[in-house]
Amino acid sequence: MSRSASHLMESELWRATVLVRLGANLTKPGPCLEPRPSLRTGGKKLSAAFENPSNHAIPFSLPFSGSFTYGYCSSIISTTLAQPSFVSYFALDTRRNAADLEGAINGLFQAGGLLGALSCTKTADWFGRRKALLLGATFSVVGGWVGLGFYFVSASGAQWRIPLAIQCAAPLVLACGVLFLPESPRWLLTQDRVEDAYRAFVLTHGDNGTSSDDSTVRSQFDQLHAQLLHEKRNGVSLVELFKRPTLRKRCVIGWLTMFGAQGTATLVINNYGPMLYGRLGFNTVQQLLIQCGWITVCPFGNWLNALVVDRIGRVRMLMFGFACCVVALVGECITLSIFQRTGDRGVASAAVFFLFLHIGCFSSSVDATSYIYASEIFPTPVRAKGLSVSISGLFIATILFLQAAPTAFDNVGWKYYLVFICVTSAIFVVMWLFFPETRQRSLEDIGVLFGDSEESLKPADANEIQEKEEVSKSET
Repeated sequence: MSRSASHLMESELWRATVLVRLGANLTKPGPCLEPRPSLRTGGKKLSAAFENPSNHAIPFSLPFSGSFTYGYCSSIISTTLAQPSFVSYFALDTRRNAADLEGAINGLFQAGGLLGALSCTKTADWFGRRKALLLGATFSVVGGWVGLGFYFVSASGAQWRIPLAIQCAAPLVLACGVLFLPESPRWLLTQDRVEDAYRAFVLTHGDNGTSSDDSTVRSQFDQLHAQLLHEKRNGVSLVELFKRPTLRKRCVIGWLTMFGAQGTATLVINNYGPMLYGRLGFNTVQQLLIQCGWITVCPFGNWLNALVVDRIGRVRMLMFGFACCVVALVGECITLSIFQRTGDRGVASAAVFFLFLHIGCFSSSVDATSYIYASEIFPTPVRAKGLSVSISGLFIATILFLQAAPTAFDNVGWKYYLVFICVTSAIFVVMWLFFPETRQRSLEDIGVLFGDSEESLKPADANEIQEKEEVSKSET
């Protein structure tokens, strides 16, 4: 392996670890840092929220930057691997271990993602839910189209160097923007800095005319304080998360949900799309065009997913998506098998159709739903830890499947898709038998489904919890 190739993989590992961690801190589902009414306090229009940049403009831009970071970095690798100058620079067209090198590049990125997912248990409750996920999908489209545009740049290495450099912009905005934010009231409360927490809470409330002795603000702050004490009283460690049967069941279900979502082969198709289209006889420009069209389907599918997920149900949506992905993969196997024997261009087009059918089914039923389901099955005190465990299933799946993909396609070709057909079919059966539906259920109802005790389901009461806290302190 050349020094340049080794350096690329090391930098990819560093970039993935840092950027995925930053994006995860802002985009994973969890309790909101700021109260929802703050954007329309006093009946003002949404534009008034930007009068004080430190209160709203920056908090809006940071989830935006985090989603851009993850979406762009996840998408750009596919078009980068297809750029002629990239292939030439690293001799991927002549190396005997080219498939191993391509797999290592993708594997290292996902390994960084796994580290980021497991490290975000303390910071996962800052910003973002469905909108952040939709933003990430949108910006993955940007990554694909930028990769196409730079195909026509003739400067040495510019075809792939400039698009990779662009991905540094969003994390830079993210890092600079954090400097202008007040500290998290929740974090300050965990440090027993109550007055500092209240001042920060007033700043995040959103109305420049809000007084520090405003009764409404004080009431909301007391509720936040009470909820935090409630979470502290009912919180569990990562080890206890697996010791308690009801929480362990949630972890297994959440992990299988995220693992199964990537067991559909979606990221394999995304990251190696140009290579797959090249094997069907398409030239480089056609490969990049098809890849851009394929990724453009995603935000529209996610939008549809968001519209119907509360009407149809989480488990039903996931099962429908998994079943459709299996159908698409079976069609892909059949068409690739025929193309391998005949080389017919019509069959090649049919193979591309099934890949588009696959992403259409996945993005409209599985993508957003998997995050929603894996998040809401956990009670609030352990949601950050539980979701981190669930997300680790996503990255473990992508490490396994992406690392092996280039070598597998070289040796067994279309038969590699049979692995994903088997995995997805198995997850479908397990989901049908064991996964409870959470649609239109409160956290208390979901707790009953998993066998939680009544005490653990009791909501936080500000006066009761604070009285217990004061008694505990006086006794010590």
